[in-house]
Amino acid sequence: SYIDYQTQCYIYVAADIQIKNKRNSKLSRELRRALYQCWWNKFYQEYLQLHKYNIVFDNQYMILTLDQLLPNIDETGIIETMMAPNRFGRQEEHEISIKRVGKPVDLSLLNSLDEFQQTDNNNYLNHDDLKRIKHILSVVLHEQCSSNATYIYNRSFFTQPTLDNKYGYWDLDLGKALWRGFYSCLLIGKSNYQLLINLDVSHKVFMKEQSFLDFLCDVMYHSPRGKMRCTDQRRTSKIEMQDILQLLDSNTSNIYYEGEAEFLLNHCKSDAASKETFLRKQGEEKSTVTVEDYYKEKYGLPLKYPTLPTLRMHNRSLVPMEFINVQPIKVKRITNEERARLCLQSTMTPSKYCQSIKEIRHNKKQQNFEQDPFVAAWNLNVDVNMLTISARVLPSPKIIYTNQFHVNPDQNQSRGVWSNTRAHFHTPTVFPSTWALINLSSSLNMELCKQFYNKLSFVASERGINCPRPVIYEEYTVQPDSISQMIATLKEMMEHNTDCKFFITILPENNNIRDKIYGDLKKLCELEYGLGIVTQMIKLKENEGRNGWNYSRLNNILMKINAKLNGINAVLQVP
Repeated sequence: SYIDYQTQCYIYVAADIQIKNKRNSKLSRELRRALYQCWWNKFYQEYLQLHKYNIVFDNQYMILTLDQLLPNIDETGIIETMMAPNRFGRQEEHEISIKRVGKPVDLSLLNSLDEFQQTDNNNYLNHDDLKRIKHILSVVLHEQCSSNATYIYNRSFFTQPTLDNKYGYWDLDLGKALWRGFYSCLLIGKSNYQLLINLDVSHKVFMKEQSFLDFLCDVMYHSPRGKMRCTDQRRTSKIEMQDILQLLDSNTSNIYYEGEAEFLLNHCKSDAASKETFLRKQGEEKSTVTVEDYYKEKYGLPLKYPTLPTLRMHNRSLVPMEFINVQPIKVKRITNEERARLCLQSTMTPSKYCQSIKEIRHNKKQQNFEQDPFVAAWNLNVDVNMLTISARVLPSPKIIYTNQFHVNPDQNQSRGVWSNTRAHFHTPTVFPSTWALINLSSSLNMELCKQFYNKLSFVASERGINCPRPVIYEEYTVQPDSISQMIATLKEMMEHNTDCKFFITILPENNNIRDKIYGDLKKLCELEYGLGIVTQMIKLKENEGRNGWNYSRLNNILMKINAKLNGINAVLQVP
């Protein structure tokens, strides 16, 4: 990308904008964008003299302007209330506070980028100013695609596919779909091309937008019971509505699907709409009414499926299933089968990969900068061609484990597959005589940890390492409020056993505390207090330890341990 600012051209960090709802809950980037757009449309109608393409929003807290200030907004700021859609699409009152912050930044400083790259002239261009300019230009380049995006995740942008345009959309079943979006980031380089845009395709899994009943049909078709039922009846399309009625009808005693029904509707299932009642207030009068009668009397909506359960919403209200829709929100966890299908669809040949990026570059709702009014207003020029860099393909190296065991590249094996060998490491480490095994898992007891050591010791001996028994064994049941106490106890233990310089730690299964413990232990052992203890953390897989240990899994752990303890796993002999 090329930037041309030969004269002084000031930019003002015009405003810090804070948007809050009544619950003061965290707002997503795309919701902030929508709320900002609602405010901006109203503000612009009052001040039509503003150059609207000179004003951009970073989807977080900053409004940036080029050579103009927002009228009637100063350092004191203003506070307004505004009715706008929340994340459920319902109108809600939001509070918006805006005030002018920061100092003007001179974009002509970019003309001194050459001097900045030279260490002798670093003082000419302030490093903080350069970071701010980079952020400003990045916001400008992404203003148009931010306005068109359905979801924004850091620097990735996704637009919901339409019925007439299913490009970049794949049905993964189980009520989920794969979307293809794009990743875009502005970079400052040290080559002849000082400002670069890193553009790439990006994939994420979302819930499919459909009715809740269709969602149940989709999920039940791929459930164990659903597959058995479809096989028995030789139907291959999907579960029909009559199956859902049989599954969930309150008048039917159906033990066949009972476990799956509880799993699907855990925490939200209530009684049938024809039976579920609540206390209704009408002025001074109170009466008990069923959900079915309420919707018929209040909205004139007779229920098509009154025997289906009602769903209890987050605000405790009761809604019939047939009125619920599933929105396309990002899925945090996917199954192994879905992950495999994701990889299948997202893997492309280099030529197709390159073409996909070019299509993003020429899509006016994505990154077609030539038709972007914001890019034009800020006098930016982005080259239409990809940066081409020459490269060479390196020959496959020979892997040397020992003097007797080599793996040659011409041996018959799958490309990209690392040969898993039981030969000795090239240089096996001398395992510490004093080391500790720390068990933070709730599923492993001391006996299972002994089995882990015995298996690890056996695999280590095959790789040339003599692994003695741990001198120290500690076991803790960690809760979120006891992490700091556990860390303090371990620190005290380390200080009393100064000859212990290696830990193997089996982390807890709880995701909410595992990452916190991992970071705190790493800091304690390797970074803080000068303890200098080498650690090997083990994150348990499902049922691991209770059902034995996989040889390859222990072998991979030992490869990490050997390298950390100054051993050498293998040597690459490059032609």
